[in-house]
Amino acid sequence: MAETTLPAVRLQRAMPWLVAVLLIWNFLRGFALHPDPYALGQYFYTYEGGFLIRGLMGSLVTTVAGPEPMAMHRVILILSVIEYLGLIAVLLWVFGKLRHPDGPARATDNILLLILLSGPFLVGIGATRGFHDSLILSLGLLAWLAWVRERPLIALILMALATLIHEQVVFFILPAMGWWLWIHPQHRGRRLPLTPSLSLAGMCVITLLVVHFGKASPAQLDLIHHKVAVALETPYLEVWANPQFIEIAAANDVPRNVSLHNYARLRFPGHLIMLSPALAFWLLAARPAFAQRRWAGIGVMTFAMLLPHSLYLFAEDVHRYIPYAGLTAFLIALHSLSLAPSTVRFPFLSNAVLLVFVLAQTLFWDYDPVHYNARNSTPLLELIRTVGDPNWVRPSQVGTPHA
Repeated sequence: MAETTLPAVRLQRAMPWLVAVLLIWNFLRGFALHPDPYALGQYFYTYEGGFLIRGLMGSLVTTVAGPEPMAMHRVILILSVIEYLGLIAVLLWVFGKLRHPDGPARATDNILLLILLSGPFLVGIGATRGFHDSLILSLGLLAWLAWVRERPLIALILMALATLIHEQVVFFILPAMGWWLWIHPQHRGRRLPLTPSLSLAGMCVITLLVVHFGKASPAQLDLIHHKVAVALETPYLEVWANPQFIEIAAANDVPRNVSLHNYARLRFPGHLIMLSPALAFWLLAARPAFAQRRWAGIGVMTFAMLLPHSLYLFAEDVHRYIPYAGLTAFLIALHSLSLAPSTVRFPFLSNAVLLVFVLAQTLFWDYDPVHYNARNSTPLLELIRTVGDPNWVRPSQVGTPHA
């Protein structure tokens, strides 16, 4: 069981090349050449009129660039690239810290990473360039690493910081942390580990406090509307595109009562396919539990992996968040398999089927990178359109939203 199989060795040798190809391909087909126009509204949320949900990054960018929209735009252009590349670096670094050291088990870990990189995760991150998503997920990954290394206080600090940037991060990281508490060795005895339990409770409390006390006051709404009015009078709109989305961002965009109006989206295959990476992770991670007939553990794992998809009920911007939901299942699967080293070796045929799944995702998976901005583009679309039509006008060259 400890010996390394030939397919595992070949896969390990090919991993740097496979990862590089997936990163480049997903950049070409998913990275927005211009930050999403709606993303600018995220930086209009600041602490100028008091505490405000999602106000941290807006305050920092305003401090660096000032309130002038064009200056903010230049900073966000650079910041969005740094955050995108930073997330990739953090993801690969955290994976390197948590994967098996060697042997057949590492081959399964490698397949987990390939599934994540070939699916909607990276395409979605690139398509929503300019939002805070890359940054909060980077902090969430670092918090998860601290959590499984049993440094819950560090995880608490990182999650608190991420929550101040955008509270949606809790949907992607806290389910994995809650599952970790369930499978922790101390839980099999008589009690949960005290410090991690208190830290997880603290994360939940911080989130509730941020949501409750972060609602925009009438004065803050007026301030945001004023910023929008100034922004709409500046020439940078030729890059940011349709101003109606900037106006939307000025609404009192705070979590409201749970609504079921999003349930209809579950009918569309394009959204249902978001479950495919999570299903692949679940099939890999649940196999040892099935062998040992740990039905309760399977149930908790399934619930934790699916919990991020509850954003269908909470988030108006659900199509933006759901591509990231596979990250939760990836973290759970990676840690779950690390706890069962004697059972993670799969027949080569099973691994081959999963690799075909990776290839299918890579070739056919699509995510609308221009959902908000019909004039935006990706490097691949830019190349195709330019080669196919020399007279095609690039988005940055269009002077008005309706040109």
